[in-house]
Formats: sequence, C-alpha cells, structure tokens
Amino acid sequence: MKKTLGRMLSLLMGGVLLLTAAGCGKKEKGSVRDVNDGAAETTATTKEPRKVDVQTGEVGAEVSVQDVYVTVDKAYLPSYTFTDNDQDIGIIFFQITIRNESDRAISANMLSRSYAIETDGESYPGVTVRSSRFIYRQFGEGTEDFSDPIEIGETRQGYICLEVPADFQVATLMYFPGAGVLDWSEAYTFEFPRAEMEPAPDPVMPF
Repeated sequence: MKKTLGRMLSLLMGGVLLLTAAGCGKKEKGSVRDVNDGAAETTATTKEPRKVDVQTGEVGAEVSVQDVYVTVDKAYLPSYTFTDNDQDIGIIFFQITIRNESDRAISANMLSRSYAIETDGESYPGVTVRSSRFIYRQFGEGTEDFSDPIEIGETRQGYICLEVPADFQVATLMYFPGAGVLDWSEAYTFEFPRAEMEPAPDPVMPF
C-alpha cells in the first residue's frame, strides 16, 4: 500500500496524469510520503522531494486544507464499460462538495491535480478529457463538473469522473483539498470497495 500510494503521488505531483486524446471526519494520521518533483528525472540537478502528509478521510466527513473544505459525499458505479487500447475500462462518479473560504478563487477541475486513484493496490492514471462528457451523459447537460473556478465564500456540489479497470474490486480516491490554492502538502484517501458502492442511476443520455 505504501509503494502504490507513493506511485499515485508521483503521478499526480509529477504531472504525468494520462490525458486521453479520444475525447479525452474522523482523520487517522498517516505517514509522511516522499513525492518526487519529476524534474529530477530529466535534469542533472537533484531537487529535494516534497513531503506529503497522507491521511485517511471518511465518506461524508468534511476535510480541509488552507481554508478549502471538501466533503466526498458518495461514489456511483455505472454498469457502462468500454475498451481502449485493448483494455476494458470502467468509470466511477464521485459526488463532492467544496466550500471555498480561502482568499482567492480556486480551481477544482480535472486538470487541477486535485485527484488521483488507485485500484486493487495499484496506481491508475484515471484522469482523462472524457470526464465531462461522461458526467453530462450520466446526469444531464449543465451538471456541475467544477469546470469554472469556485469563488471566495462559495459552496458548490458537483461530480468528478475517474476511469478505472473494468474489473477492479477496491478503488481508493486520493484528494488534495489545497490544490486549488497550490498546496499539495496534505492529501486524504477514501476507500471504496466495489461491493459496497452505490449503482449509478439510469443515465440521462445513453453512453
């Protein structure tokens, strides 16, 4: 688990999230992880790795960093799957509430480096540009997907969509509440066993 969390952090913090061109609280203190900056791999200069405090979050319980308050409300598992590069892929919708009490507007979209995902103990590059399209098909056009910045004092509830292997059994969402204020020092993980996830309602538009 420690190794895979480290890989999730490296993917997220190194900016190596897969962007698919096909259309795309009770807190338990965790250990401090080393997060590679990524630049050290391509230059001769060795940079000090960033330290990230990883904690366990609870679904429905608010967490916060730098006056950004986040609640992971629930996760929906659709029956829809598709094949890309010979791999069977599924999707998970996470309903999230974000309250911005910081001193600036914040970004929480899929490119904000707020999210990473692990499935069955392995990090997975689940962020793609297909996310908004899947959200709109599932819940309807105009559904909140955090495309627009969240203003000072605003509270917004919406959805993110992450891709996963179609046959996963346990998904672990990693969330950086402070990403919108450029703070990746603290992350929370939320575990979702497949057997306990809520089936998604019928989509508004067929996938």
